[in-house]
Amino acid sequence: MMFKSSEGGMVVAKVMGGLGNQLFIYAAAKRLSVISDAPLRLDTISGYTEDTYDRTYSLNHFWIDEEHATSKEVDELNLGKRRNLQYHVNKVLPFRYKRFIREDKLFDPRLLDLRVVNKVYLEGYWQNENYFKDIEPIIRKNLEIVSPHDHANIELAKIMSGSNSICLHARRVNYEYLLASAYYDLAIKHMASKVANPHFFCFSDDIGWIRNNVSIDWPVTYIAQNKESKDYEDFWLMTQCRHYIISNSTFSWWGAWLNANPSKIVIAPKSWGYRAAVPKEWVIL
Repeated sequence: MMFKSSEGGMVVAKVMGGLGNQLFIYAAAKRLSVISDAPLRLDTISGYTEDTYDRTYSLNHFWIDEEHATSKEVDELNLGKRRNLQYHVNKVLPFRYKRFIREDKLFDPRLLDLRVVNKVYLEGYWQNENYFKDIEPIIRKNLEIVSPHDHANIELAKIMSGSNSICLHARRVNYEYLLASAYYDLAIKHMASKVANPHFFCFSDDIGWIRNNVSIDWPVTYIAQNKESKDYEDFWLMTQCRHYIISNSTFSWWGAWLNANPSKIVIAPKSWGYRAAVPKEWVIL
């Protein structure tokens, strides 16, 4: 694709939430910067000044070379700090003239048609692959993990690549959209009917819940050696599996999406509890 270069254009994206959310934010902002031929700056501060879950910026583990936005650039564009007149003026401007764009719907196609010629600040989670699908090779390359893996995880990855490995993920701690064990029972049954000799690899922030509530009658390995500070290791291991039973979590969404196996089976829940779009080729249960 060829696009007209912008003069003085810049995309500044507010990075917030956990790792999965950060990946969606980056991917949408990266696509906008690429098609506009404008630099991307990441606001890695304002999204975490009052994070109730004590989360931090985690994209430093990936092959991402965008610079961090300066406090001056953030203050200039983030109308969240100046909500009165300037915010209301920005709100009524045509989309292509906005300098502050806040997500307000599941999918906004106007972002795909936008070409940045000045400076624009993005605030939202942008949880839809259509925001970056047309630059998928770039996103996949940028989201390769560059942090070194320890020996235990490398050995696990070898087992995954040598078996019909199925990633099963459950998010439980401090989460209001909990999935019932019935979803996993149904997903396991469906997966076992499609995959011969499955080996399940279970990931969770409460691995004991899976052990006690999800019945798996096939070989199973519970992944529990990585601390929260090394969630990127769990994430990398997820991408090494062949098939997926994901939770209503952007963390496992990305683990499944980044796997390049063209014959992978991905099972996702019908109910997410928040804005999220599931690729059409995935199985919804």
